[in-house]
Amino acid sequence: MSAAATLTRDRFYFEPNVTSSFVFLGDRVGGLQRFPELGAPPVAITGGVAKTLGVAASGQLVAWISGSSTDGASDGVVLTVDPGGTKVTTVASGQKVPVAVATDGTDVFWSTKGTMGNNDATLARSTGTLATGAYASFGSLALDATCIYWSDANGNVLRMAR
Repeated sequence: MSAAATLTRDRFYFEPNVTSSFVFLGDRVGGLQRFPELGAPPVAITGGVAKTLGVAASGQLVAWISGSSTDGASDGVVLTVDPGGTKVTTVASGQKVPVAVATDGTDVFWSTKGTMGNNDATLARSTGTLATGAYASFGSLALDATCIYWSDANGNVLRMAR
């Protein structure tokens, strides 16, 4: 068994995702940290509005969601960056409590919690909304070639065509 290697210390990172060359970790101020190799210092990628709530990477696209986790807050943003960390793009803003994000390397998919009791949770794609409020909430996301999968607050796993 090999020993674990430490990428970083004394900072709050979460939601690690890996491309062929880098490890991306969310930070507590709405941005990303890109680690080029073990032991090298991270490169900060900024663009978020509050704390990073999720990170996804696939191929030539890294996506993340940032915002407040306060019920009904509309400050959430969905962002993308190339793996080199040079071009940050805002995909969507004004999102009510982003929960999860996924990417297939071309499109970005995300879910929001909305406002408690308003039935306004959403499942969205960079090209538009896929579903709203009909489900208890949209949780973790996963993709395959034809479908998007998510979990809801009732413990169900659901899917629909992308």
